[in-house]
Parts: sequence; C-alpha cells; structure tokens
Amino acid sequence: MKHLVLIFSLTILISSLGYSSDDVGELPGDIYILDEDRPINSLNEITSILKGKAVFIDRWASWCTPCISEFKHSDSLHIFLKENDIEMLYLNSDKDLDNEKWLKLIKDFNLRGYHVRLNEKLKDDLVKQGVFFPRIPQHIIINKFGKVLENQTKRPSEKEKLYNQLLDLLKGGEPKLEGKNIVMIIGSKDFRDEEYFEPKEIFTDASVHVTTASTTLDSAISMFGIRVKPDMLFENIKVENFDAIVFVGGLGAKEYFDSKVAHKIAQDAVKQNKIISAICIAPNILANAGILNGKKTTCFYKLEMDGVTMLWDRVVKDGNIITGKNPQAAKEFGNTILNELANK
Repeated sequence: MKHLVLIFSLTILISSLGYSSDDVGELPGDIYILDEDRPINSLNEITSILKGKAVFIDRWASWCTPCISEFKHSDSLHIFLKENDIEMLYLNSDKDLDNEKWLKLIKDFNLRGYHVRLNEKLKDDLVKQGVFFPRIPQHIIINKFGKVLENQTKRPSEKEKLYNQLLDLLKGGEPKLEGKNIVMIIGSKDFRDEEYFEPKEIFTDASVHVTTASTTLDSAISMFGIRVKPDMLFENIKVENFDAIVFVGGLGAKEYFDSKVAHKIAQDAVKQNKIISAICIAPNILANAGILNGKKTTCFYKLEMDGVTMLWDRVVKDGNIITGKNPQAAKEFGNTILNELANK
C-alpha cells in the first residue's frame, strides 16, 4: 500500500513539475522523476523517499558510450530487481543537457524506474560519503536501511555475476538493530505530530525499541490533539541505557530549553558517544546545553549563538549530533538517525 501511495504521488509530481513536454510525449507509467519543486541535494533525501527499499543506482550520462551500451541489458536487470524487491534509480550526470532531451533519452531507452539529476550539492554529498566514483558508468547498491554496501558493483552486462553480487551484499549488509534502544523526548503538550510519529515508525519498522519520555506520565497531547502516554519521566532517563536520544520539536519543546536535566542528558550523550538529535525548534536544547559549539546544525529558525554554524539544510549531521529543520524533514531525520545507528 505504501508503495502504491508513493507511485501515485510521484505520478502527480511529474505532471506538476513541467518535466514532460509535447515533444517528449507522455512518459510511461513505470518511469518516475524524483526531483520535486527543488533539486535533491543528498543521498539521504533519496533513501528517505524510497524508505524501506533496497536501491540499485546507475550513474550515467548521454555522452558516455559504455553507459548507453549497458542499457541494452535493462530488461533482464529490471526482472531481477523486481523479483528481489530492489528499486532501480538512474542518476544522470549531464551538466548541459536540458530536461526535454534528458526525458527523451529516458523514454527512448525505456529506462524504467526512478530518475534524479546530479547537481553540485548532491555530488558533494556523494563525495563526502565516499560514494562518488570519478568514472562512469557507476553502479551502486544501497540496502533498505539506506546504507551504501558497494559503490562500484559489476555491470548489468555481467548479468549473473552482478545478480549474485547484489544478493550476497544485501544478505550480508542487514544491520542488526534488534536490541538497539532509542528514547524520544516529547513535550507534555504541543509536541509536533510528524516529528514524533514519522521517525518512531521508521525506528520500530527496523526492530528498534522506542521509549517515549516526557515531564508527565499522564497523556501528552500533540499539536494536532493526539494523546500519547509516555513510558517514563524524562528526569529518570539514564543515557547509558540508550543508543540514541531524540528531542522532538513543536511548541512543547520549549519546556526543555532551560532545563538543567535536559542539558545534562545532552551532555552525557556526547560524553558517552551516543547519538543525540533534535528537530524543529528542539536544537535550541542542544545549543543551550553547550554541545553545538563548533558544530554545524539546522533549526526551524536561526540560532543566534557564537560558535554555532547554521545551515538551512533539511537535516544536518555533525559527528553524533543530528538536527532536523522542520516537520517536512521528519522522515529524512528519522532515516539519518537509523542509518547512523546501523553504522555503530
């Protein structure tokens, strides 16, 4: 059902972005353009959209003869990927190719699957993560938790060698997240719904145990009026019992801004090499705890503090500190925490 909703949303998206044209004609129903009303600037954004799916990426360009030659083997590749619940994503590296010509190539070569254009920010992100390979074609496999397992697999023309390699990598690349524990700290009232429920779903889907903490053991009430019964009082949190700490945003996060208990939780998380995270206005808690000094962060609004480097990215990771900008970043925020947890 989730996959059908995603496909339906992306189909609407294609028509709304002006990517298709009369010259190109209607794109087939199994071709999806992932760029929304803004470019995709990070690998995390891609894996967040395709949450819970392994992804095989083909980085190509129109001028690359070996890239084009590999397209002849797409039909058998797509059959294998579909049988093994792996999504296909084509990452176009052309700098001077206009959208109309790009879409025509996609249609002419029948490149079924998802499509993204490589911009400088996305390239920089791939380089930073050690994923970018200087030559193309480049083929990358990512598991369903968003972890890159190999940044230069065998080529589609190698058929069975590639298929066996992907199966072996995916089988051995499953992170063992059972036994991992996350505590999510919410306000007693007015915590933001998306920033709690969406990351929590991502965590529980990966078999991570989630504990909800607040200043009350009575029902905490979200900004949309949903009641959640906390599992524990936040003042009783022992950082050593958790692998990650998450401060949920919304207006209710203000009750932790000047809390010495909240500050100590954040400070202890840093000392114990735990993942510490906050979203929306909640990064203020981390800033007031003094753990953002010399760090990069994002927030719903600018943090006016010396030593803090403000970025306006949806999600920012600096070491073990992960911050999210707003409710729209909730899924990417959750996936980033999960990916970091899987790599520990």
